[in-house]
Amino acid sequence: MTSTGGPVRTVLPRLTSLRAFAALGVFLFHLGRWHAVQHSPLPFGYAGVTFFFILSGFVLTWSTAPGTPAGRFYRRRVARIYPSHLALLVLALALPVSGPVSVRSVLASLFLVQAWIPRGDITFGLNGVAWSLSCEAAFYLALPFVLAWLDGRGVRAARWLAGVAFVGGSAVTVVAAVHGGTWAVVAFTHPVLRFGEFLLGVVAAREVRSGLRVAPGLVVAAAVVGLGVVLAGDLPLPLPDLVLTPLFLTGIVLAAQTDLTDRRGWLVSRPLIYAGQVSFAFYLVHELVLTNLLHVRDARGLGAAVPAFAAAAILAVVVHHGVERPAQRRLSHPGRRAASDGPPLVT
Repeated sequence: MTSTGGPVRTVLPRLTSLRAFAALGVFLFHLGRWHAVQHSPLPFGYAGVTFFFILSGFVLTWSTAPGTPAGRFYRRRVARIYPSHLALLVLALALPVSGPVSVRSVLASLFLVQAWIPRGDITFGLNGVAWSLSCEAAFYLALPFVLAWLDGRGVRAARWLAGVAFVGGSAVTVVAAVHGGTWAVVAFTHPVLRFGEFLLGVVAAREVRSGLRVAPGLVVAAAVVGLGVVLAGDLPLPLPDLVLTPLFLTGIVLAAQTDLTDRRGWLVSRPLIYAGQVSFAFYLVHELVLTNLLHVRDARGLGAAVPAFAAAAILAVVVHHGVERPAQRRLSHPGRRAASDGPPLVT
């Protein structure tokens, strides 16, 4: 597997920190989704998954050295996400409240193909949030071929690839959102329709590595426009994903280019970087914790939200240190340190 050029540095701490906010956004959305609070503090928080998908494409392209064999890349990706996913899959089977449980949902989750099957009882079976890992697995499988195709081609070819994939997926998503119901959910979860977001991250990483820089004002403008449209328009799922994509993309590029200057700032504080490192585990555990806590305690509002967040954070630390990190050390390529800033989920 090849990619053009080489990154100036592997670790981009601001991108690690930002993952924590994306995971928090999904948690805040699920507080309303599961009626822990009357009104979700962030009704479009599910767009945090969009951030993860873009970030995944960016970080993997940035951190994958030229000439890395595809087999080694795949082994590291499996080590990064699958042990934690499997541990939470087993936990979901043991807990009283989880997503739909059937032989099909178990097998689909086990092989990370649930997002390809347009049935809610399978896509969101067992640990519902793992549908995004199904998308990530497809993106990982495709990335060596994408980088090989882009190798030696110019900026225009890369932009066309990402642009066609994103615009095409967005067009289908808009139609699905108008229809609503199952159509909208499929548009939200299907790997083919989400692949454009990942490719935007891939192309952005290549361009930043080649010298692209964005002005901070561009991020501010994207934030004002994106958040303004989402907040004012009350857009149906999953249209906020499309509207916020420019904001997420420009924010990731700005954070990366700032990291290249070694500039200090609150996003490179140790607590935030650690929160970002634990964010994958937090994302995987939070919905199971929330639904089961609500099952045990008939509480709502802060009486539900605060204990759920605390319990999810504690369990995330346990999974991160007890499963995720040891698995990366043991399963990654011998003699090579697993990339600490590799994305989860989304990603």
